[in-house]
Amino acid sequence: MVEISVIITAYNRKDFYMDAIKSVLNQTLPNDKYEIIFVSNFRDAEEFCKKERIKFVYSNEFYSGRQVLDGIKIAEGKIISFLDDDDMFEKNKLEEVYENFKDKNLSVYRDRIRYFFNGKIIYKKDFEEKIDPLLVTKKDGENYVRMFKRNKFGYHSSSTFSILKELLLNKIEYLYKMTRAVDFLYSTIGFTHKNPIYYDNKNLTLYRLSYSSSMRTFDSLENFIKNSFYRSYYYCLDHLTVYSMLDDEIKSVYKYEVSLSKVRHKFISKKPMTECKATISDYLRVLKNSHIGSHKGLVFASLLPFNLRLRFIKKTYEKQRRTLEALLHNYSI
Repeated sequence: MVEISVIITAYNRKDFYMDAIKSVLNQTLPNDKYEIIFVSNFRDAEEFCKKERIKFVYSNEFYSGRQVLDGIKIAEGKIISFLDDDDMFEKNKLEEVYENFKDKNLSVYRDRIRYFFNGKIIYKKDFEEKIDPLLVTKKDGENYVRMFKRNKFGYHSSSTFSILKELLLNKIEYLYKMTRAVDFLYSTIGFTHKNPIYYDNKNLTLYRLSYSSSMRTFDSLENFIKNSFYRSYYYCLDHLTVYSMLDDEIKSVYKYEVSLSKVRHKFISKKPMTECKATISDYLRVLKNSHIGSHKGLVFASLLPFNLRLRFIKKTYEKQRRTLEALLHNYSI
C-alpha cells in the first residue's frame, strides 16, 4: 500500500532531475510503500518515467504552489514528500519519514540538508552540529520562534518537508497562490493542524550548489538588481499569503517577516510594487528586536534615494558574490 507520494518538481531546468529521480528510486523503504510523481514543464523524462512506473505530469505552471498541486491531485499516499529537481534524498530518507509519521502521528516532518557540489559533500559546521530533535505539540508563538531559530542548523529548502496530504488539501487556496517560495507555507502549515510538527536532527537531504545556476545572478550588478527585485517581490507576496492563513497568535509573530520582506523589496527597488510597499509601521517593526535578528542597517539604507542606496546595493552584491565564489572554489575539482 502506498503511504508516501514523492513529488519532484522541475521548471525549465534539465541538468539534474535524473539524479533526483534516481535518489528516490534507490530507497531502503520497500517500493510498494511509496510512489514517485514527476511534475515538469518539459517532456524529456516522460519515456523514462513510463519505464520506471513513475507518474509523469506535464505542468506549465510558473507558480510553484500550482505545480505542486498538479502532483497532489494524483497522489495516492497519505504523506507528501517534496523534492526539487536539483536536490537528492539520502537512501534512508523515506524510511525515516515513514517511521516518524507512524510513531508520532505527525502533521509535518522535516530533516536537515547537506550541501553538495561537483559530487562532493560540503560539511558546513552549523549543519553538522549535534542538536536534539524538536517535537512541537503546542502551536503558539513561542514554539514558532523556537522552530524558526532551528533554520540555521540546516533546515533549508522545500526538499526537507514531508506533510500530511489532508493538511495540504485543507489549505489548497493558499497553496494555489504561492509563487516561488512555497517552503514558507510548508514551514507554517503545521501550526494550522492539531498533530505535532517534528524537526529531526538527521541530515537526509542533499542540497545541490551549482556553479552555473548560482553564479548567474552574480554575473553583473545589473542582473543582481533585476533578479533580486523580482525575487524580493515574489517572496513578499508569498509571505502575505502565508500571513493570511495563520491564526491571530502566530500572525503576531509572523508579521515581522512580512514587514522585513517589504523592507528588503524597498531596498533593492527603484519603484516598489504596490502590494509590497513598506509603511512606517513596517520600518518600526523591523527596527525593533526580533527572533530574526537586527536589520537596522537595511532599514536606514532602504530609506535613502535610490542613487544613494546604490552604493549599499553594490556592497551587498560584492559581498554575496565573494562568499559564493569562495565556497564554490574551495570545493571545485
